[in-house]
Amino acid sequence: MVIISFLTALILTILIEETVTFLLGYRTKNTFLVVSLVNVITNPIANYIVMANNIFNIIKPDISLVIVLEVLIVFIEWKILEYALPDQKKQSYLILSIIMNLASFLTGVILFGLP
Repeated sequence: MVIISFLTALILTILIEETVTFLLGYRTKNTFLVVSLVNVITNPIANYIVMANNIFNIIKPDISLVIVLEVLIVFIEWKILEYALPDQKKQSYLILSIIMNLASFLTGVILFGLP
């Protein structure tokens, strides 16, 4: 059951973030590949941290943990995009990362409620 939840979250995140990438005018195969791979790295880790926290009560489970994780993910994804796709301005990847993650976060809130 956990694996299905993780895969559902990952697939939904990739679909949303790839759509945002396309809508913002990034259309190269490499960009789509990197965005997918970045999510394969960051999404399961973030979901595992939230799940482990819910099981072991490491810190009070509330929205603050998710916000901290989202900020870290934006930064990590920005740096990976910057490294893997050096053909754009650095700021454009920061903006892309912020918008992608905001879109996937808000979709999660709408579909599944607040974390």
